[in-house]
Amino acid sequence: MAAQKYANALPALKTIRKNFAADDLPSGFTLADLDALIRKAENNGLDPEDPSAKPNPDQHTADQLWAEVKDLEAQKKYDLAFQKCQEIQKLPAEVQPKDLDAKMKDLKVKWFTGG
Repeated sequence: MAAQKYANALPALKTIRKNFAADDLPSGFTLADLDALIRKAENNGLDPEDPSAKPNPDQHTADQLWAEVKDLEAQKKYDLAFQKCQEIQKLPAEVQPKDLDAKMKDLKVKWFTGG
């Protein structure tokens, strides 16, 4: 029964991991917590200590850059935010936020119109 619960949760956990940055998670919940839940779900609810299960450095980089994009946009530094988006584009597709293209289009419009 517990194994099925984790199997059912795995797609949702992976979707959350792919589409949300660290600052989008609930207070007190970290990306490391989410990664641990994903590993646990992948192991049907077992929680083995796997030293080879390391966080994806590309995902960490993408999350950091995405947070910088949001900060720069809030500061109305649209050109710098756009440059950060371009850096994210160079990372593997599986770590890029799903709305990256839309954000880039929005930043271009804001930059050309002055916000």
